[in-house]
Amino acid sequence: MMDLVSAIQHCEEVAKERRINSIRAEQLAHALFGGECQIAFKDGKMLEKRCKGCVVIDIIRALPDGWQEAIEVKYFNACPFRDPYDFAIALRTQLNNQKISMPPKVKQRVFVLCKGIDADILKEILVERLSKRIVIDVLEDKEVRA
Repeated sequence: MMDLVSAIQHCEEVAKERRINSIRAEQLAHALFGGECQIAFKDGKMLEKRCKGCVVIDIIRALPDGWQEAIEVKYFNACPFRDPYDFAIALRTQLNNQKISMPPKVKQRVFVLCKGIDADILKEILVERLSKRIVIDVLEDKEVRA
């Protein structure tokens, strides 16, 4: 059993690793899709800076058809304590909240970098749980750390 100090240090290390992996996922998505990063929206309008009640889109890019695409980027590590179904439900809630705050001509896309679960299985779960209008991309994180 861990003492309190060890438990706190472990939690801090896990949180740090999650932040690093989330940043890596965003950098990869930006390299693949382009666009602007970390854009705030509220009441259908793009904001210059974040404010109370706004939603922040990880990446927003213009599409050739005149629409925009909002890309939500996630890192999912299927450790024993992370259920992919719970992840899908939380993601659905987040995407629904974003849709309310975005302008009408914005399509949604999800990009997930995953570890510990087959990308096709996770994509199947997400397709099952999310709106059929949302494009879903799932890649496996192949990076090996020393």
